[in-house]
Amino acid sequence: MAIELHPFFTHIRKQHPDPNKFSDFLSACQRPLRKSLRVNTLKISVADFRLLAEKRSWQLEPIPWCEQGFWIDDSSTIESFQLGNAGEHLQGLFYIQEASSMLPPIALFKDNVSASPVLDMAAAPGSKTTQLAAMMNNRGTVLANELSASRLKVLHANLERCGVINTCLSHLDGIQLDKALSGYFEAILLDAPCGGEGTYRKDQKALDNWSLQAIDSISTIQKRLIKSAWRMLKPGGRLVYSTCTLSRGENQHVIQALQDEFSSEINIISLTNLFEGAGKSLTKEGFLHVWPETFDSEGFFVACLEKNITTKQITTGYKLSGQSPFKALLSKTLQLVLDYYLEHFGFDLSPFQVRLRLRISQREQQIWLFPDDAEPLREVMKLQRSGIRVCDLLENRKGTLVKTRNEFVKCFGAKFISQIISLSSSEAIHWTKGDNISQIDMQDINKGEVVTLHRGTPLGLAKVIINGKKIKLKNNMSRDLLRSNANFHS
Repeated sequence: MAIELHPFFTHIRKQHPDPNKFSDFLSACQRPLRKSLRVNTLKISVADFRLLAEKRSWQLEPIPWCEQGFWIDDSSTIESFQLGNAGEHLQGLFYIQEASSMLPPIALFKDNVSASPVLDMAAAPGSKTTQLAAMMNNRGTVLANELSASRLKVLHANLERCGVINTCLSHLDGIQLDKALSGYFEAILLDAPCGGEGTYRKDQKALDNWSLQAIDSISTIQKRLIKSAWRMLKPGGRLVYSTCTLSRGENQHVIQALQDEFSSEINIISLTNLFEGAGKSLTKEGFLHVWPETFDSEGFFVACLEKNITTKQITTGYKLSGQSPFKALLSKTLQLVLDYYLEHFGFDLSPFQVRLRLRISQREQQIWLFPDDAEPLREVMKLQRSGIRVCDLLENRKGTLVKTRNEFVKCFGAKFISQIISLSSSEAIHWTKGDNISQIDMQDINKGEVVTLHRGTPLGLAKVIINGKKIKLKNNMSRDLLRSNANFHS
């Protein structure tokens, strides 16, 4: 079937803003999607990443709406490996993210990057969650909610890889969240589940199950989600609703349904000045409706709404969970943990705890580090993850031992002074496969835990095992982050 004969294209022709240029839309849909990435500024500056890209012979083109975003030239200058297997990606220095999908967090934090707490209502796989955390510089609190259990695991792995500290994870139906969190958030991102019409360039199977009935069905869910999101927004707070689809039924009509119920509370924030050139995709309402041909990207829709400061705030007192399993550390236990990292790794956690407003708590024998203002969340709902897990405390005949977790190393390992081992590119390739290493320079390294790095960025946790004259570096890297075909630049 010719592309223009698919019933979707018949439908979308009627919705296109300029029917005379519909052929441009069809042409764009038949071109491969440009690769794009976002530099993770929690781990590297944009300037330093540009230097790495230059060494790789990667050609970067800035994305106009995101200072950290770049299209990457997909030509013969790029090595013949998947970008996701690049060592820089495995270390969390960049996130592979479609250019248009970088728009919603930019719109959410327009003029107010310090907003907190923030809700990412349908968060997996984590592109926008990690973007939000980076824009907040790991300060404040993000609640990343995901209904799918399998996608929640991917979300956590991406947060760990990118060194995100300020985010809690929940596994709940977003439609039910407002029961416990009415009027709680200063900013909410609802990147809603959708028909995915805008992703056709990347995945031509995206339209396999397309139908007008499917649009109506998913639109019903979107309307329930956005109303739940609105009830969770504080007066004066901001809500961004976005989709990677094109039909007005999943976009403008969803916003209209919200306006029909809450018209007196809603101010539409026009996105006309969000970036230079935004006017090319601006709708009459002030939303962005990005068509694939406009910026040679995926299709996307973004709407930004603000709740009137005079809106009466309603709290329910409802709880989605029982008593929080976390408790404050005894001063003796806290000192044990702080002393271990100072004496073993030469790392003082205390200044970072104060600067990032982090709280150290205990859950059974687990030690956790999480945003201080996330505590109210933990009192009213079950959280799958809360910040990062620092270590486990193990009891044996010698006393209490500290067993460090990889996610703590991913966040803070670059600041460790001792017990660190720099791996060559070839060693890093073996390391990310999960291999142990037996031939390595162990000068000034003691038994016990060590952190492996490549070019100053943590790879993961290891353990030095000394047996007579034999020395082995045992690989304790997170299984979720292992790759069999990693590529580290020499």
